[in-house]
Amino acid sequence: MAQSTSTIMIVVIAAVVFVGGLSVGLLVVPVLQGTEEPSGMKIVDDYGRDVTVPQPVERIISLAPSNTEILFALGLDDKVVGVDQASNYPPEAQDKTVVGGYFGGYNLEVITVLDPQLILASSINSDELIGDLENRSFAVVVLDASDIDGVFDDIELVGSITDADAEAEGLVSNLTAKVETIADLMLGVETPSVYVELDSNLWTYGPGTFGDDLLDLAGGENIAGSMGSPWVQLDEEFVVTSSPDIIITVFTPVEEIKARPGWSDISAIQNDKVFAVDGDLISRPGPRIVDGLEELAHLIHPELF
Repeated sequence: MAQSTSTIMIVVIAAVVFVGGLSVGLLVVPVLQGTEEPSGMKIVDDYGRDVTVPQPVERIISLAPSNTEILFALGLDDKVVGVDQASNYPPEAQDKTVVGGYFGGYNLEVITVLDPQLILASSINSDELIGDLENRSFAVVVLDASDIDGVFDDIELVGSITDADAEAEGLVSNLTAKVETIADLMLGVETPSVYVELDSNLWTYGPGTFGDDLLDLAGGENIAGSMGSPWVQLDEEFVVTSSPDIIITVFTPVEEIKARPGWSDISAIQNDKVFAVDGDLISRPGPRIVDGLEELAHLIHPELF
């Protein structure tokens, strides 16, 4: 009887050890899996962040109109499942699901339902938003070009992430040729001073912005080019004293600028050189930035065309 009892105890202990071993195994395996590096393409975005993007990318959300324009220019429109509310170009972009906008906030629930493998953000998106998206395990790549070369780099980066390298190379080659044509025309020309008014509060491009880069390439001299910050709010006295040869307005009507008290002595107003341009062309760091460059070049140096 004692032997039988001992045998039973041994079996029970063995069973406990066996089950316990399984239990430990079940606990250990997820921990080991959790320490593995996520699979995908590892890149560094414009914020210097290391991001791993799942491959292949089939579902993309754009949180900025410039990013949307890059995606469509690369022929990736069928992979775009969501855009911000300001994405109005090309017109087909407006058929995509809207996930919110910079001023109205973004709908994280809608973004989650769309289940993107890649979210393209930009400097207009807050760090808080980017953090919230990453906490939901989304791959967020920030694009933040400060000049035309940076735009081209971003196009190539998006092409690399989305397996559209050939399309990106072709697009950048085409855009680069247009920029070089403008640059060749500007060799040796005089550079008139230019004030770009982004809004009626006198915000303009300072140094280190693609707007400042555009003016330089188009043969103009930015009156705010030596300011201490990239985005500058000027005062009226500075603009009047600078007396720019040309004024480019994005949103403010031309006639309103001409009618401002005290501005009548400005060279641009005296010589009827106040021009309106499509703000999207010179404010979005996407492929159409080269169209903006061409338009500025025509306005600043019409004698060359």
